[in-house]
Amino acid sequence: LLIIFMITLPLGRMAIDVQVPPEQKTQNKKQQASDQIVLELTADGGYAINTNPKQLPAALVVSHEGPYARAVVAEFQSGLLGVMKDAKALGVKGRFDRLMPVVDKTFNLQVMIATVTAPYWTSASEAQHARLLATFRRMSVASSATLFDDYDGESFRIIGERKGSGPTMLVDTQLIQPSDEPTDLTYVTANIRSRWWIIDIVV
Repeated sequence: LLIIFMITLPLGRMAIDVQVPPEQKTQNKKQQASDQIVLELTADGGYAINTNPKQLPAALVVSHEGPYARAVVAEFQSGLLGVMKDAKALGVKGRFDRLMPVVDKTFNLQVMIATVTAPYWTSASEAQHARLLATFRRMSVASSATLFDDYDGESFRIIGERKGSGPTMLVDTQLIQPSDEPTDLTYVTANIRSRWWIIDIVV
């Protein structure tokens, strides 16, 4: 479940320590006082990195059914489970095509990639942002399409929600496997522009 993106983002006002290559430290110090990157949600629902505002793409500003964070998690899990059930018939390409709109609607990939690539994101051009986001999007969906290639009676169960840091909500769930113990999965969600997005999964 996009485990490669498990970075645990306590959004609201969030500081992340980033390891910067020595050869770039001199250049980066001109941009910031330390190697600490700050990501915060802005009043209009966008986000800022080191106080450099970046608006979310208009295509991502949509209404979302359900007032609770669990609604977006249930939507993703339902979509993924449907792909798993049809995995053999779909093949890798079919799974990729089915998962792409599900991921687009439920994960805020721009916030995720902007955070994990800071401080490089702050100095990149808009064209570089677009290329990086597109690559990250394809990699995310391709990873899931490759990993989830079968169905053996699995199901998901939402346990509940609990408040996270700032505008985040943690949604605790379990992956139920008939032949094994349940796997605990916690989705980190953030309320951005009046709707919930998944921004991380923690196992």
